[in-house]
Formats: sequence, structure tokens, C-alpha cells
Amino acid sequence: MTDIAAIEFNSWRRLFDFGRSLGQTWFYRGQSDADWELTSSLERAIGVDHGDDWLWQHTERWMLRKFQGFAHNYLAHPPANDDRVEWLALMQHHGAPTRLLDCTFSFPVAAYFAAWEAKSDFAIWAFNWNRFRLSLIDRFNLKLNDAFAALEFHAEMHGKANDFLSTPPILSGAMAFPVVPPRANERLEAQQGLFLFPSDVARTLQENLQCLVGPRTNIKTINERSSLVPYDTATHDPAKLHKHWLLKLMLPKIHRFEVVNDLHNMNIHEASLFPGLDGFARSLRRYTVRNGPNP
Repeated sequence: MTDIAAIEFNSWRRLFDFGRSLGQTWFYRGQSDADWELTSSLERAIGVDHGDDWLWQHTERWMLRKFQGFAHNYLAHPPANDDRVEWLALMQHHGAPTRLLDCTFSFPVAAYFAAWEAKSDFAIWAFNWNRFRLSLIDRFNLKLNDAFAALEFHAEMHGKANDFLSTPPILSGAMAFPVVPPRANERLEAQQGLFLFPSDVARTLQENLQCLVGPRTNIKTINERSSLVPYDTATHDPAKLHKHWLLKLMLPKIHRFEVVNDLHNMNIHEASLFPGLDGFARSLRRYTVRNGPNP
């Protein structure tokens, strides 16, 4: 049995019901083009599939140093200098390219980000939190207190990410794992956000992810159209997918307006996801969407 699946839905309602049935054991990323791979903004900015260690690591370190040296002019309470994960999260928040991949614990939020800017078929990527958690507990040989296992796991992942980012790195190796910053800004909280952290910046995010899931599963195949199968309630019962690492859930562009409209009625829109006047102004663009009846 494969550990990944690419599933095409023919209605937003079926996709929404499926996402709701996955429950709290998955986290998500919405992408407005179903053919896009999972790539970080740093990866896209450098514009290469994979480069040498010097290019990637030194580019990231130089940007981080410049940002830390300038941000104090605008921040009343900046992160600790050695908490590089929180600094990268802050850079990501303000639009700088980083190795971090934005994700969310909320299926509807991921659906919104997939549909809002879509100009083609769009997709929601679902990552199995339990598969990641158990694999990482084993990989790092973690001993967690049962009473506080979730909190301790978040703290451990945050610490491991900082170890990979230290100069020189305390840890080495390639993998991708979820990181929840201990201090969330207003936007990250509104979006129920977290990050997928690739440990080896000299490799692509998907190469890091491939190293975590192992050779049994070829993650690249999930983006091949030949791998896409129609949604079937029996085959794709969430109870049967609990051992999967990754799901790619695709919806045709024709459903974009319905998705955006439904999510707006659930109070998921630019104004709620991007608190402040800028987010409210961005939310007005909804009135230009004309793929269906006027809102």
C-alpha cells in the first residue's frame, strides 16, 4: 500500500465533508495551482532545484543577519537573538524568503488559501500529524511526559529546528518536520498556523520530506496526473488513510467561487485571516469574483 494519495473531487461539498472527517490529526497547506510542488519561498527566490551548501546556507544566514540588525527599529519586543526559528517566522510574516513552508491546522483555512487566488485547478495538501509525530519521536529518541506530550513535542521540534539553524549546526541530516513557534503573532494565530521546516537548506523541501518518509514512497509521483484518482467514499474513508503520510486533494477551478463564498459565510476571509486595515482592504476584492452569482 502506498503512503500517499492524490484525490480529485467533483464537488466542494464532498471535499469539505471529507476534510471535516479527517479531524484533528492532520495539518494542511492550500495551493492555488494543483500542479505546484511543495516549495519554500527561499527555494523559489533562489530559483534552482537544489544548489550547493554555500549558496543556500549563506544566503539564508546573510538575510537573517540583515533582518536582525534592522528589525529593532520597528519591534518593541524582538525575539531572542539565538531563537533563529522565531526570527525566520517573523521574516516570513513580513514577506522575506525563508526555508519555512506555511501550513495550518485548519482545513477551511487551507481551502481558502487554495481557492482565493486560483487561476486553475487548486489543491489542499494534508499532512498526517500522527505519522510525523511518531516518526520524529523515534528519529530523535524523544522521551515525552504523557501528561504534557503535545506541549513537550512542540518544544522539542522548536529546539531541534534551532539546532539545525545554529552556526555551526548542532544537528545535521535531511528531513522536514512541523514547527509551532512558542510566540505566535496575530496573523499566525488567526490562521491557526504552523510551519513545515526542512532541516537541510541545501536540498529542496520535497527532498527533505522524502528523506523523512523513506524510500518506500516516492513523493514526486503525487504530482503526476496519472496518480490522480477520483474520490470514492469507500476507498477514501479517512479511517483507511490513517497510515498515509500525505494526501493531495484537488478541486477543479469551476468550484472556486462556491468555495470562497461558503468560507466567507464561515468568517474565513482576508479580513479575518490578516487582521488590520490591510486585511480588510484586501477582503474587498471578493466583490470582483464573478464565477457565480453576485455575493
